[in-house]
Amino acid sequence: HLLTDAEARNRFDREARLFLNLRRPSVVRVLAVERGALVMERIPGVDLARRVRQSGPLPAGEAAAVLRQ
Repeated sequence: HLLTDAEARNRFDREARLFLNLRRPSVVRVLAVERGALVMERIPGVDLARRVRQSGPLPAGEAAAVLRQ
């Protein structure tokens, strides 16, 4: 648990800071790491799980495009 385990908290902070410099079109940006939390950019739109619940399975071509990301 991050609040009580110093080793886990240190590992989280170290790994989270690596994401500060990660820039990929298919990965949400981490803007900051503060008090054991990630501050991430907000991406407008619907997440994949909601999209599938609302509309059913993706067509094969669209699913393949998601996997390529």
